[in-house]
Amino acid sequence: MLGKIDPVTLEIIQNRLFGIAREGGYALIRTAASPAVVHTKDLGFNVADAQGRSVVYSMWMPRHGTTLKYMLQSVRRCFPDSEIKPGDMFLTNNPHDGALHNLDIAIIAPVYYNGELIAWTGCATHHLDIGAVTPGRAPQATDWRQEGLIFPPMKVVEQGRLREDFFEFFLTNVRAPQYQGLDLKGQIAANNVARQRLLQMVDRYGVVTLKACFDEMIDISEEKTRERIRLLHPGKYEATQYMQYDKMYALRCALIVDGDNLVFDFTGTDPQSSYMVNSAIPCTVANVHNLFICLLIPDLVINEGCFQPLKFILPEKTVLSCLPPAPCGAASTAGSHKATSVALEVISKALLQSEQWWRANASWGMGTVDVTFTGTDRRSQPFFTRALLTARGGGARAARDGNNAGGV
Repeated sequence: MLGKIDPVTLEIIQNRLFGIAREGGYALIRTAASPAVVHTKDLGFNVADAQGRSVVYSMWMPRHGTTLKYMLQSVRRCFPDSEIKPGDMFLTNNPHDGALHNLDIAIIAPVYYNGELIAWTGCATHHLDIGAVTPGRAPQATDWRQEGLIFPPMKVVEQGRLREDFFEFFLTNVRAPQYQGLDLKGQIAANNVARQRLLQMVDRYGVVTLKACFDEMIDISEEKTRERIRLLHPGKYEATQYMQYDKMYALRCALIVDGDNLVFDFTGTDPQSSYMVNSAIPCTVANVHNLFICLLIPDLVINEGCFQPLKFILPEKTVLSCLPPAPCGAASTAGSHKATSVALEVISKALLQSEQWWRANASWGMGTVDVTFTGTDRRSQPFFTRALLTARGGGARAARDGNNAGGV
């Protein structure tokens, strides 16, 4: 049902929503302290409608767009409507609730207008430490409890007031409280800024118009995505790739193109590892979504509608669909990296059989150098810092060379 609102108003509100999400991210960057936030900008910011459908898909690191959606859904499952109040904010870092890994903490906030829930905002970022057995990640962990604190969805702000008991608990259990306290408060500030801007927009255009724009944005993006998928040649495209850590793991993917729907079937992927290279389902899906956007629809408005044509088959307890107690601290740079790579291969095979052949791309360089330095500084205070090197060469494109260097 398209055309319920005039296109000029739709375009204005859509672009204003993008601006709000970007402004929320800048609020975090300007109030946080950790290099991962301030310099690397490892963060995501989403805006969703009252039902939790993403209408702005991470204006920052794209993978967080999908994981924030999963984490918002987990909040709504855990808290009935009667327990969600204006001014509340919820926190989670559980990989099985949506985080890429437990170092990624999300803070999610409902937005009310005259007592009515009209939207949600969500902000996720990578924290330096989460209290694992070693600083940052735990490379030798064989149980996810060794990887640090796991927070199920819980209230961190109640009706506008920070829960000091939680805040003190958090700072006591992380190794860089002088940074991470500011990072966490920066995430709260980011949601506050976005809420204020959303309410200003509703004051001008009204709730009815905003809801109609949400529906229209999602419907248009779904329609345009299905049009693009229909350009692919129907069929089944398969690939197998390998990942090495303590041993060699096989990752298998079959892409089924059926009209305007895509099925990514990872059946046959090796069982979950005893080490941190596993990926939980949300992280795997997020990385495939990211790759799908880059290869097929980089020119479209990305929101919930773009992913309606996609289905995933991920049998439980594989390296791409691990379950506790399997560790998954390196999911964002190991298992899910390979999910991206194997998905790139099957999508490119489908593209090469279509008029969109020029979008096809060979596999990119994989692997990560992740070094943690620890010691004592000139003030005799302990410190740690990370060097994460993910830049690898880009695979050749169908009609030109690949990029000289590129990362996640």
